[in-house]
Amino acid sequence: MTSRLRVAVVGAGAIGAFYGTMLEKAGVDVSFVARGATLAAIRRDGLRITGKRTRTIHPLVTDDPAQIDVVDAVLVCTKTFQVAPALEDYSSSLIGPDTVVVTTQNGVATPQVVADIVGRRRTCPGVCREWVKIVEPGLVDDMGGPASIHIGMLDDTQNPIVDEIRSRFESVGVTCPPVDDITTELQQASCAVIVATHDRQMLHDLADWPYLNL
Repeated sequence: MTSRLRVAVVGAGAIGAFYGTMLEKAGVDVSFVARGATLAAIRRDGLRITGKRTRTIHPLVTDDPAQIDVVDAVLVCTKTFQVAPALEDYSSSLIGPDTVVVTTQNGVATPQVVADIVGRRRTCPGVCREWVKIVEPGLVDDMGGPASIHIGMLDDTQNPIVDEIRSRFESVGVTCPPVDDITTELQQASCAVIVATHDRQMLHDLADWPYLNL
């Protein structure tokens, strides 16, 4: 890429704050879409990471994505049930012809939801592994863990924006390797969650997933 990578993070909770802050550390132009107490806290005090990693940033944060405009990548870091409403509200402002949309929910349902809204060729499922939690709005505790995110296009094509995101994460110690088959990674992550939590809804999502590899 010839210009500075621009990323919008939708949702500034634990996952969005951690991975967005790591991208900012890597020199990416990162903006956040947030609401309510989180929006107010970040505007007042910055977005703060404490614990294993400590960092405070003062990014553009807004509840109006038109202030951000079209970006290279959107990291969707909301709860699963919030993904569709968020994209329906924000996609016209943030998503251009080449924008990729990265999911972070570690489940098989979200990529299909995203693909139905923005198209399969823009959908980039992700599998996140780091133990983070919200201490209070705008403050996230990094409790440690693998510090990784595996991402790959849903249609298994190579994408220069995804390659650049991988490179930026790796430059700040977040493992983000090339992925040949993101669908298998998602299946494995979903199975791990099902075993650990007995999540029946995730089991149903996995059984109904059109890309299931058995």
